[in-house]
Order: sequence, then structure tokens, then C-alpha cells
Amino acid sequence: MGRSAGLRGNDAEHLVVDSPRGGDPVPMALVSVVDLLAALSDLRVGGGLYAPMTRTSLMWPLLVMALCAWQTAQQIPVWRSNVTLWTHAQAVAPQKPRVVQNYALALLEQGDTEGAMQQFRRAIDLAEAPHVPVWDRRITNQIVVANLRALRGRHTP
Repeated sequence: MGRSAGLRGNDAEHLVVDSPRGGDPVPMALVSVVDLLAALSDLRVGGGLYAPMTRTSLMWPLLVMALCAWQTAQQIPVWRSNVTLWTHAQAVAPQKPRVVQNYALALLEQGDTEGAMQQFRRAIDLAEAPHVPVWDRRITNQIVVANLRALRGRHTP
């Protein structure tokens, strides 16, 4: 078999690739970057001419993948829990009512009812700011009011 990868299957969930090195087909997610680049180097482009990949053309996809991997490594500590994620989001976008609302939900998930209620009230206040679109204000208010009513039934502030 050549180095080009032959895709098989009609359903995206069951998509497999013939291994460029031969052997059993493997799920698309398991194809290594090297195999993928090897397959791409044999693709035909415009007018049936082959366009072999050069070091420069291989460098850009690898650079993009390296930057994505670095950014992912930077984000991993942020998402240790829902609370750390939404705490970080508040630091980045403190005036967004939906961010505050999601932070309140994360606090509620951890059992901090009082903290959640404070953040829900803050989300309502932020939703009234002129920069917040009407649809965002409406959705935030509906969700926050429903949560505050449910909490008041369980907890007296």
C-alpha cells in the first residue's frame, strides 16, 4: 500500500483510516501526526499534478500544532474544577453577567449556597448594564431568578 490514507465508512463516529504503513485500519483519532503528514504529502492538487511537501510546508502545520499544545497546557490548571474555570473567566471578563451566573452555578455545585446567591444577585445587576444585549439580559434574568427562587425555598438569606 502507498502512503496515502484511504478513508472508509459513512458515519463520522465509525470513520477509520487505512494505516499508511499497512496493517489494520485504525480510528481516525488515533492516526499519528507523522502518518497524517505522510498522507497529505501524496495528495493530488490542481490539474492532477503532485505537490510534494517541502520542509517549509511541513513546518507550518507543526508550528500550529505546537502552539495549540502549548495553549492547551496553559489552560489545564485553569480548568481544575468549575469554580477555578469560572473564577478565571471572571478575571478575564468581569462585566459579563453570564460568566458571573456560571460562577454562581459552580459555587452552588460545591455547596456554597450563600456565595452562589451573592453571585446570582451580582449577575442580575450586571445584566442591567447598557452594554449587555437585550437577549443576554433576558436569558440571564430568567435563569438567575429561577435559581434564586429555588434557593429561597431551601434556604432563607
